[in-house]
Amino acid sequence: MAAARRADPTTRSERARRSALAVIAVGALALAALAVAGAAAAASPSDPFGSLDLVRPRPGGTVEVAGWAKDPDTSQPVQVHVYVDGAGAAILTADQARPDLQAPLGEENHGFAATIPIGDGHHDVCVYALNRSGPGGTTVLGCRGVDVSSTVVGSLDVVTNQERPSLVAPNHHPFHVAGWRSTRTPPSRSWRTSTSTAR
Repeated sequence: MAAARRADPTTRSERARRSALAVIAVGALALAALAVAGAAAAASPSDPFGSLDLVRPRPGGTVEVAGWAKDPDTSQPVQVHVYVDGAGAAILTADQARPDLQAPLGEENHGFAATIPIGDGHHDVCVYALNRSGPGGTTVLGCRGVDVSSTVVGSLDVVTNQERPSLVAPNHHPFHVAGWRSTRTPPSRSWRTSTSTAR
């Protein structure tokens, strides 16, 4: 009996050590999940978390937003609200496939992406993930400033007459044109084409 009593402190110490290691492992997994794509940390364990990966100007006075969001209390998709200059601009659902989330989260259908009309000029875009289940609240995924322009600029650089007439339409003499255009929001595009006119 005395030998058994002497073994008890060692057993309790080993159990405490294993418990501490388990807590550390769980914490490391949680941090790894938040590290995916620069995830925004939630204020409490029940708040949704995620990442605003992209805010990019697009042609026609629009902006493209993309990222991911998840509620830790459910596997169901959460709503994502987009605000532009402090006013609601779009309500999205984070239910698109994101294979890069499978390893850290065990699920991948928590992505969102949309192109939203916001008009020309400088705008502040903020994206929020709303709580879906449990006691959590709303999480700010991120805010970005963006300059949007729908103005198209460009240049007609080349107009070249082709001396040989068209074999398909002998009375038409083809010519070659080339140039570039841009909406002042990347990417710019170059173009070139060939056409013909009657003589």
